[in-house]
Amino acid sequence: MDDLPSEHQRMIRRHHREKKELQARIQSMKNSVPKSDKKKRKQLLLDVARLEAEMEQRHQQELERFQENFPDNSDLDSITEDLAKMDLENQPPRVSRAQRRRERRPGW
Repeated sequence: MDDLPSEHQRMIRRHHREKKELQARIQSMKNSVPKSDKKKRKQLLLDVARLEAEMEQRHQQELERFQENFPDNSDLDSITEDLAKMDLENQPPRVSRAQRRRERRPGW
């Protein structure tokens, strides 16, 4: 049971890494095509859209498979979201620098 969150985190980290690698690959593909070649540019944009869509679909399927195999993980996600909200709600409102200056200033 302790391995589930780490497995989920590992998968999320892998997805981020794959997305970053794809962005780097797309950049190199864009740099290799001259701007004056409209036909290749258009084909490049189609290829980029296809690659991004395939990766997004694959990541979505992996997440869905993980949720099917470990349905208890969704409860964990909702609990962590609730805890994050509670931390934000418990913090006092931040006082601006100008407001602190006004408070320090002697009364006029």
